[in-house]
Amino acid sequence: MMAPVNSFNTLFQSPAFWGLMMPVSVSSMAADVIRGYWAQRILWEIGGYVAFYPPTIYRKDYIQAYPFAEEKDLHVNVGRLIKFLNEWRSNKRTLFEKILDLSYAMAEEGFWTEQDVRLTAAWLQDLLAVGYRQPRLMSLEIDRQRATIGEGDMKEFVPKKLPSVHLGVDEIGTVNYEIGNLIKWRKNFGNVVMIMHVSGPVDRTALEWRLLYGRIFKTVIILAEQSNAELAVERCTLSHAYNFQSTMIYTS
Repeated sequence: MMAPVNSFNTLFQSPAFWGLMMPVSVSSMAADVIRGYWAQRILWEIGGYVAFYPPTIYRKDYIQAYPFAEEKDLHVNVGRLIKFLNEWRSNKRTLFEKILDLSYAMAEEGFWTEQDVRLTAAWLQDLLAVGYRQPRLMSLEIDRQRATIGEGDMKEFVPKKLPSVHLGVDEIGTVNYEIGNLIKWRKNFGNVVMIMHVSGPVDRTALEWRLLYGRIFKTVIILAEQSNAELAVERCTLSHAYNFQSTMIYTS
């Protein structure tokens, strides 16, 4: 299993310092994610892993357009890249030799160019020059046949509570207690446009509700007594909100 990992608020422990290399022959919008997949495959060789924790920083997102070409390297090739990495094997005897072997193979497959192969070699030489010690390789069991799971073993997990910190915003009230129920609603409301009227201040409330319900409904429209362009909140009275038909309306 692999997960997309970018360079935002990402910590590399010392055994994975080799994974700090950023490819330069692909678009800047896709470089860190491609690097993340490359590094994950090498982590398997040393028994390493990627872990996701609640955020320690918070940022404001602004709507800004950028051409699809900036992420074309990622969107077009990501499926093929993951398949390639899962099937890739190397008989090299040291970690750095395996890293170079994979970097060369990725260039042959067109995921990046020879420029990044040379960059990989230079980066590994720099690590050795400052006294970095290569982590030991571990025997892999990725080719071992795994036990199959029958239909009778299927389980459904629905979290009853998800701490608000996982959403990257500070939430108040009972928001975090409702997520378990919302996951169940997804099956029925995935194509529903939700119109929400917020009676209180929207400077914090609008963001947290948009993050929460945006994962459940097709679109979330937030209305309030006062508009807020930065938070995409439209001005509307509660009585006018009920003019929207065939739509779920929630007031807070």
